[in-house]
Formats: sequence, structure tokens, C-alpha cells
Amino acid sequence: MSGWKITKLTVGKGKTEGDEKAERWTRRYFEVEVTIQDEHDIELAKGSIEGLIDGWLTAAPQEKEPQSSQISSLKLDMAKINALPWKPYKEGHTAGWVFADLPEAKELLEATKTQPNEKVSLGDFDFKITHGTDRDFISRYPRKAK
Repeated sequence: MSGWKITKLTVGKGKTEGDEKAERWTRRYFEVEVTIQDEHDIELAKGSIEGLIDGWLTAAPQEKEPQSSQISSLKLDMAKINALPWKPYKEGHTAGWVFADLPEAKELLEATKTQPNEKVSLGDFDFKITHGTDRDFISRYPRKAK
């Protein structure tokens, strides 16, 4: 690419579901904007974001969080998890992703795989496996206060 540099990427996807007989429709749409540090990572970022949004769209709208008994059975070192090479979705934010096949992410990956919808809440974050085109990722998001 010559003469210009890509620094941001916005990906949006939606899904409409409904009952034709009852004429009731529900539209869900998600849009994610990320800051790209290296424009060579644009395809990787796009695939990761698309996988993330696809996961949101396929999840039930009223999805419940994992039961506390499921969470307490996980024995993970939060210091190790926080030390993973997280790449932020947006500069200055804690939401981000890491390659799932990194050796240092193995424990988190295995623990997340055992949970419903491959999603788990630990510490201040929710973690979810995102299946990309070529590689899988572990995404993390700050847990919303209740």
C-alpha cells in the first residue's frame, strides 16, 4: 500500500430472526472498531473481529453467565493470565485478544474450552474462544458491573 496507512478498522455484522406468522422480528447488530498498530495485521484483525461478532450473533440474546460453581472449579493464576501478550481491540482499553495456540495461554484455553459456549468469567474479565479463519484466539472483555 503506497501513499497511505490504515490505522483503524471497523467491522459490523447483523442478524435478523423472527416468526413470520406472528410478524415479530428481532434484529441484532454489532459493530467493533479497532486501532491497527501494524497495517500488515489488518486481515488478522478482521478475521478476529468477524469471529468475535459471529460468536455474539450465534449466542442466545438472554444468555446467562456461567454458574459460580463452574468458575470456582477453575484453578488459574490470574497473574499469568494478565501477563499474556494481550493485543487491545482499541488503544488504551483492556479488552483484547491473544493467540490461543501460545504455550503460555494453554491453561486458559483448556479451561475455557470446558465451559458452556467456550466462555468463562475470571477476575474482572470474561474470556471467550474466538475461532478465526486460520487461527483461534482468546478474547477478553472487562466484566460489566451488575
